[in-house]
Amino acid sequence: MESLRCLTHGHVDKVTLLFNMTGFGMSNMDWRCLMFIVKCLESYYPESLNVILVHNAPWIFQGIWKILAPMLDPVVRAKVQFTKTTDDLYTHIEPSHLASALGGRNTWKWQYPSIVPGENQRMKDRTSREEHQCARDELCGDFEQTTRSWAATNGSGPDTSRELLAKRLRAQYFQLDPYIRGRGAYHRTGNIVGNGLVTFYYPRANGTDSGEYEVIGHEGSKETLEMLLRTQERNVSLHPSSRT
Repeated sequence: MESLRCLTHGHVDKVTLLFNMTGFGMSNMDWRCLMFIVKCLESYYPESLNVILVHNAPWIFQGIWKILAPMLDPVVRAKVQFTKTTDDLYTHIEPSHLASALGGRNTWKWQYPSIVPGENQRMKDRTSREEHQCARDELCGDFEQTTRSWAATNGSGPDTSRELLAKRLRAQYFQLDPYIRGRGAYHRTGNIVGNGLVTFYYPRANGTDSGEYEVIGHEGSKETLEMLLRTQERNVSLHPSSRT
């Protein structure tokens, strides 16, 4: 989920998860994995789940699910759906996005990129981590206090200060991130740049020509936020009456 959140921007805030249970039986049934993920979504990522598709589940799992389902929040439980055919999957996933092994047209194969020695060296730098964390804690305190003051006016007053602090918080996080988050597969492949930008590579269908790159997340990148901050702060200094 953390990797997915780094890869999504804008209004994309829900995920569709697919569990392919073809070939599972009593000897290799891993229902605890499904329950763990569902409970994590329920507890730590509220309203971020679109649907969980449990595909081609064996009969034994159906019985287990009847026991487990009442333990979940009814809203989350309703988002767990069982599918049997490719047409069932097409209801939720475009054929071009569905893996060919499941009857779709997507022939892309996942290859795990090897760990890069020293890629998490900065996580051992406790001095820098504490410095960035203290700066963030201070910003969080300022944002909370400013929000309280703004809320005291029932939201009727200008909130320029809150907007500035929100941008500062987003921009500052990119400085803290490498000290508290381990680099993952999508960092190694270059999809997650580390400044809020995300890149995707699309190979040509014929496989002969070089493909195309797409870069998303410009509006929320560190550089864009810092540029907006400079502009907004300059405007506030020129027009001090706009301060909250």
